[in-house]
Amino acid sequence: MKKKISCSRLFLWIFLILVIGYTAFWIIPNFIVTVQIASRLHVAPSWSAIRHQLANNEFKSGMTRDKVHSLLDQVGVWIIFAADSPDQGIWDSDTQQTVFRETIRFTGNYTYQALGSWIFLYDKNGKLISQGPVDSG
Repeated sequence: MKKKISCSRLFLWIFLILVIGYTAFWIIPNFIVTVQIASRLHVAPSWSAIRHQLANNEFKSGMTRDKVHSLLDQVGVWIIFAADSPDQGIWDSDTQQTVFRETIRFTGNYTYQALGSWIFLYDKNGKLISQGPVDSG
């Protein structure tokens, strides 16, 4: 005698499998990455805390470009997406000086979605003037 599975039970099993799959392949790895980055930056394990720390506390005006890159390495994998040549910068009316821009993009699945791209402004000597997120991640 064959046992008949009702449609509602079948949908319940499918739903549970989807929830477990989503948890196993997105939520848990995302949480692990968040905890790892947060521990390196000494903040609470949340993307908003990480973004706030990066935007307000980590990068200091006057830092060298190498130091900025070193701090970015602590966050995760990133690439320079666009950059001005240091000898062909642009005039920045806010700082009243010639600056060169460097836009970076985090490339890890979770870090890109949470942190997106950031822009850094340097003076002619390669010292950081300002920085911030380009998009909401």
